[in-house]
Amino acid sequence: MHYVDSAAELETVWPRIASTAPDLLKIFVSYSEDYETLRADPELIHFYQGVSGIVATGVMGFLYGLAFLLLGRNLWVVIVAHAASHVLSFTAMYLGLV
Repeated sequence: MHYVDSAAELETVWPRIASTAPDLLKIFVSYSEDYETLRADPELIHFYQGVSGIVATGVMGFLYGLAFLLLGRNLWVVIVAHAASHVLSFTAMYLGLV
């Protein structure tokens, strides 16, 4: 796993990352006054959303885990459901519904 904190650092480590031919890159872009606190303690990653965000994220994580187990450990169903929830959330925000 690589943590990159600046564009200059990305230029330095990118050849090493690309040489492994990763199937997936997960990128976090953080613009927050609390970035250093969140970066230092990954368990607080949804703290910026407040109590309701933490509870909602916990409930969704539980439901995704339950679906994974009930559907015969089929991860693709959970991946598609997770992606769909993000698409719906971002669409609702874009349309001003939330």
